[in-house]
Parts: sequence; structure tokens; C-alpha cells
Amino acid sequence: MNEEDWVSKTFANDLASEPPMQLTAETVVYAGRRARTRRRVVASVGAAVAAAAIAVGTVGFVSHRAAVEEPAPAKTTSIYTGRAAQTEASLERVIEQRLPRASLWEKSTIYPSDWNRDTALPPNQADNATDWQAVYTFRSDPRHTLRVTVVSLPSNTSAPSCPAELSSGQSCTVRPDRSTFEVNERGSKDGWARSVFSARPGQMSVTVTEWVKAGTQAEARNGWKYTPAELEPVVTAPDLVIPRPAVEPPPPTGP
Repeated sequence: MNEEDWVSKTFANDLASEPPMQLTAETVVYAGRRARTRRRVVASVGAAVAAAAIAVGTVGFVSHRAAVEEPAPAKTTSIYTGRAAQTEASLERVIEQRLPRASLWEKSTIYPSDWNRDTALPPNQADNATDWQAVYTFRSDPRHTLRVTVVSLPSNTSAPSCPAELSSGQSCTVRPDRSTFEVNERGSKDGWARSVFSARPGQMSVTVTEWVKAGTQAEARNGWKYTPAELEPVVTAPDLVIPRPAVEPPPPTGP
């Protein structure tokens, strides 16, 4: 399980039993995580059963509370051309300009994706991307990761707003420009993630998630390299944007 799996499962668990809600920036982003996570779980079950048959061992779910090592994301080189290559270069430039102490991080990958997959889109579909992911690893500890996600929201997404109820470790404010600024901290035995999220008028959202291997929230807060205030210039950067998809897929509603 890598940090993306863990973050996806953590947030997806919060939505697993919720009824359908209005289409907001938050529900689109979280529903996409939930849909991708459920696909991972189905695939994991099949692999686990096969492994059990071969090894005749005890196999169970690897939940977000399992104590596992977090591998560093595989480093990749760009395969994109045209508009996608321009978007990739722009995202890398803006992130590294806006991110404080950017030299502490090494880029692992930047790729286009959409609401219904957990892998990169092939080059011939890159112009249909609904989100772009940029993953960085901390140079002195590759298990410590930073993920920037830029999402082009569906055209009928409602105006940005804060959740009606906030969970423990969550805060949210609506800014004068009608954008939102939200912070979430979640933990398990594997580690802790802090996500800073902003949804803007104009159907665009940005999330920065920093994952650190830590046993407690206090330990994580000592290990995280950024405060939410330091990440605010990243998630609110007006030039941290991606093009609208050439063909907009239907918003995710389930697995």
C-alpha cells in the first residue's frame, strides 16, 4: 500500500455509507477517490485469494490500519506531447515556484488521470483528463511524500462551500472570493496525512497532501514539512490550473 492507497481509503471510508449528495467540489473529489479505491479493493481481493491458494497461508485485507512500509512512488519520464506536455510543464513550473523550500523534494511523476481510474491516461486520451497528479518525495526520506492534485470539476458543480459538519481534524472557511480553504488531518498505524484543499469558482480545485510515517498526530505535526498556511499559496495559485477536458466524462457516482 502506498500513500495514495492509504489516503484514498481513509477518505473513502468516510463516504462509504453516505447517500447521494449534491454535486460539489468536495463530493466530486472524494467520490473519485472512493470509486478508484473500491476498484483497488476488488483487485486486491483477487490477488490475495490467488496468493493464498499458492502459499496456503493466512491472507486478509490490508486495511488502512495495517502496519506496512510505504514504498516510494516509481519515478517516471514524460510520455506526453502537445497540449498535455504543455500542461505538465506548466504544473511543474508553478508548483516549484509556489512551494516553499521546493529544493527539499524530488519529483517522482506528473501525469493526467480522470475520476474513474487510478493510473495515468495514455497519450491519446490525455486531452480528456479531469485531473493531473504531481508526486514528490522528500530527498532524505523517500517514504515522505507530497502529492498535488489539480481537478477540473464538472460544469454543473455547485458553488464552493464548506461541509455542513466538520469531522475531527478538519477545518474549512469560505473566502471573500467565494473559494474554500479546507484542512484535513487523518492518521492510522501506517502514518498520517494532512490535506490542504481549495475549491474555486470556475470549476477548479487543488489539493496538496503531505504523507509522513508517524505513530501519533503530534509526531506527524513535527514531521510534516509544511503548515497549512505555507501550502495556501499553492492551492490558491491562480495559475495552477489545467485545461477543461476535451470530452467531459460523467461525474463518478459509485464503483
